[in-house]
Amino acid sequence: MNIAQILERSRRLFPDKPALIFEGQSFTYRELDEMSNRVANSLTNLGVARGDRVAMLMPNIPEFVGVYFGIQKIGAIAVCINTAYKADETQYLLDDSGASVLVTTAELRANVCAEKCSQLKHILIVENNLRELMANASPIAQAVACAPNDPATILYTTATGGVPKGATLSHANAISNMRVCTYTFRLHSDDRVLLFLSAFYKFAQNTAFLPCFDAGATLVLHRDYGSAKILKSIVEDGVTVFFGVPTIFTILFDKASAEQMRSVRLYISAAAPLPVDLVTKWHEKFGVMISDLHGMTEASANTFNHFIKPKPGSIGTPVEGVEMQVVDEQGHPVETGTVGEIVVRGPHVMLGYWNRPADTRIALRDGWLHTGDLGRMDEDGYFYFEGYLKDMVNVAGHKVYGAEVEQVLCQHPAIAEAAIYGVPDAVMCEQVRASIVLKPGTQMTAEEVMVFCEQRMADFKVPKGVEFVAWLPPAPNARVLKQILREQFQASLPADESPKPVQPLSRESVQNWVIEWLARKLALDPNIIETHRPFVEYGFTSLMAVSFALDLAHWSGRSISPLLVWNFPTIDALTRHLQNDGASSSASLKSATEKTDLTGLSDDELAKMLATEIDLAKGKIQ
Repeated sequence: MNIAQILERSRRLFPDKPALIFEGQSFTYRELDEMSNRVANSLTNLGVARGDRVAMLMPNIPEFVGVYFGIQKIGAIAVCINTAYKADETQYLLDDSGASVLVTTAELRANVCAEKCSQLKHILIVENNLRELMANASPIAQAVACAPNDPATILYTTATGGVPKGATLSHANAISNMRVCTYTFRLHSDDRVLLFLSAFYKFAQNTAFLPCFDAGATLVLHRDYGSAKILKSIVEDGVTVFFGVPTIFTILFDKASAEQMRSVRLYISAAAPLPVDLVTKWHEKFGVMISDLHGMTEASANTFNHFIKPKPGSIGTPVEGVEMQVVDEQGHPVETGTVGEIVVRGPHVMLGYWNRPADTRIALRDGWLHTGDLGRMDEDGYFYFEGYLKDMVNVAGHKVYGAEVEQVLCQHPAIAEAAIYGVPDAVMCEQVRASIVLKPGTQMTAEEVMVFCEQRMADFKVPKGVEFVAWLPPAPNARVLKQILREQFQASLPADESPKPVQPLSRESVQNWVIEWLARKLALDPNIIETHRPFVEYGFTSLMAVSFALDLAHWSGRSISPLLVWNFPTIDALTRHLQNDGASSSASLKSATEKTDLTGLSDDELAKMLATEIDLAKGKIQ
């Protein structure tokens, strides 16, 4: 068996059918298979052999698909790396996996310190040396036969101890999950599957693009999310299957018309809990229910909710071949309706963590994978997600583990202790917050904390709120009792939510603040930032947009809608808005931003405002 055989089979069945559509290009199944063959032969010519690790630091581009299948064809192991990762994070994954080859793009090459990666022999840049190798390689190859338990991919999740762990999935794991998804979603060769979620995540990879090619369907691939271009693609490309996350559906609800979404027969959401009111509103407006999917990096799809009898608020029932239970701390099944830890078993569960037998033994016990998710089961066998056992913050589907961020913070010479915890956020599910104890005689600002983190970790991990405290509350096991910090944060919120007067803002102060923010966040020269230029042209992503709104709210003392840069896409437009509303209440400002007409904005102004980071589920696909 070999996961790449699905591409070869679909080539035989549909050689001239479009397999992939991307930015005006179309690749038939024959062309896509030949691309993967050229990659396979190029890697073989470099000395890559069965079992070697080949890392992929790549966005959603056709070469991602070709490289993924090319790696599989020769029996090597694909190591998928988050494109938001900075150099230190990338180095750790390359060293831990022992990757000898890295495939990346010219833009992302800056996030790799090759001289520090002792086992890395080759870096292939898509735009130059990879394409040169492929041009000189044969388009003829055949997937080698692999044993069911031969590793196919390593996808990294993060432990509560802050050490990334590589969930190792076999060819049998991937094929089992893929076939279950093909069956569960009723995929067929006439489907057009829209994918803007990052393909390096498990959700996109094992529940979207692999099942798509298994069914002989067409993958409509986008680098990232932008409302205008996605809606245009749905109409022009005849999209029938839409994968998203709750944040995407929340934003798209107000932007899309029923006519624009008419071709879509299936909406699938994962990575974070799906609000019940959104499910109801979506069904009323578009006539199709959003189906919720739950899973994790270590096991892909576990449950699905549900074609036959959906239950809003539930994560559904186990998919074909998967068993689930809710257990207590001793691992014993609990009564119906009782909250406990969700455990799963089935052919989709990982082999274990790469080179981490102790962690594997903790996660895989008596044939069951302990998910670290809290849940309950009702009398009809439907499961409900109730939270996390793990020390984790869910930022729009990205899983941020507190210990990892705390370790980075404590590297700063002024910081004695740090505690990371999540606080609720209406758009992003949760936001990262830090409580910090400084060393005696030192000083530090919240802004300095954020800058320190921004230089060392992905943006979604950076605390969006910082407080300095004299001490951190300990728990009986000596770990910080973070529930106390959350309760203190909630108690600190103003009880009176009535509108309060705000001071007017000068045009100069707003523009200076925004320019300084852009320069710091995007490493730009302030002198090149133009006030009439759309934010998206500077490389704004979704998480940056939300971070911008939060920081602006803190600075200005106003309640700022997370959708602010959608509605006011330039510094000039934003400044005029804040000046016009300068004397109004925070409530009226929020109302104004939420009601702004979007129809006049161009595609370019809306493009890239919700980027691939929101795609899914670092750590879990859910």
